[in-house]
Amino acid sequence: MAVFLGTGSAHAFWLWAVCGYGLGKRNRRGVAGAAMTALLALAPHAHSQKSPVSSPKPPSPQKRAPRRPAMSQAADFAALQARLAKIGAGTLPEPDRIDASVMGSQLAFLLRNLDRRVHEKALDAFLEEPLRGVEWTLQEMAPAGDGAAHGTKADWQAVAARAAAAFRDSRKGLFDLFFEPGGEALAPAFDRDRFAAGEAEYSWALRNNLGVTRTAREQYAYGKSEAAATLGEMTALARRIAGDRKLPDASPGGVLSLLANDIPKNDAEMLSWYQEACRRLVAYGRRTGMFDLPADYQLDVVFTPPPLRDTIDAAYYPAPQFKKGGVGQFYITPTGDDSAALREHARAAIASLAAHEGFPGHDWYYQFMRGRAASIPAIRWLTPGGVEDSASMWEDSMSSEGWALYCERLVGEPRAEFPGGFYTPEERLF
Repeated sequence: MAVFLGTGSAHAFWLWAVCGYGLGKRNRRGVAGAAMTALLALAPHAHSQKSPVSSPKPPSPQKRAPRRPAMSQAADFAALQARLAKIGAGTLPEPDRIDASVMGSQLAFLLRNLDRRVHEKALDAFLEEPLRGVEWTLQEMAPAGDGAAHGTKADWQAVAARAAAAFRDSRKGLFDLFFEPGGEALAPAFDRDRFAAGEAEYSWALRNNLGVTRTAREQYAYGKSEAAATLGEMTALARRIAGDRKLPDASPGGVLSLLANDIPKNDAEMLSWYQEACRRLVAYGRRTGMFDLPADYQLDVVFTPPPLRDTIDAAYYPAPQFKKGGVGQFYITPTGDDSAALREHARAAIASLAAHEGFPGHDWYYQFMRGRAASIPAIRWLTPGGVEDSASMWEDSMSSEGWALYCERLVGEPRAEFPGGFYTPEERLF
């Protein structure tokens, strides 16, 4: 879940969650569940999402907490920093030490953003929150029974009212902040370049937000060396594939170009390829004993519901984490049998994406969390900053995205009976 620093209700809940309940309170289903009441419009999807929390009906306008001035927010955050500093973190159990460390980094991030007035630079943050709230509401709509329609009349009326209110609020906020009175011209303070972070700020974010000790220059050099090593592995693998297939061009580019031509004939075949890849992955997980999978483990791979097709291509949407019912779904957006769009779904590219979005990536991650939601403290459901916008602390949830990226590599590791891991050489190269 995300907390955008400029939202009064979000600010209020973040303080309430960490001040009112503090460290050492491990079983806070009610606290975390109440987050979505306070954080009205935040519920991103996985990969392209990322919230594990179900969105309730939005509160009526008269119940929304008033926006608080930046000075007031800064004072509250600084007071919480001082309170946190008095806690002897070294004496805490390990889970609480982690929470304290994360909380300290989050507070530093929020205070620095207020000091830099990031909310005046992150234009997309004004739109991200209402988009995610409406998007999640649409995703939760149940089929109406005719096999195609989703949601009741009341559901759609609520979505329409929410979207209209979000548009009005966002438009007014944008014009009030960025434009001269009347809305015809930009205010002088914003009619210039004010967006580049700079090396010092980037290095600070590496240290505080990600726990990376390298400077920006050192990180660039490290990334460059890793990219060179990866290219070397790809070159060797491409030569192996070219030899097996008797291909004239054994370069990585040449082999990838050939593999990119193996595409589905239509949307139905595209969906079947993703479904088969997920079946293979689950069977692989069971056979290798990689995880203790329940007998009734289920992963749905379906076409994206119409209301979401303009916002995603392929993504995973988890079942609501604080509800007992529901099944997470891996969505694939149909192309309308467009041959150009189908080229984005080459056969060799599907396996790693299925491992990321499906099993053992997002789907298994969220199902595992769902069974333990009551024991996860409130602070771990919160991510200060936006999600996938310019004001974000981590871009996406590091735990969910980090796990999914790790899983792409995990299933490729050698195992008994599978010296090459799960992937075919072509899937590994892609």
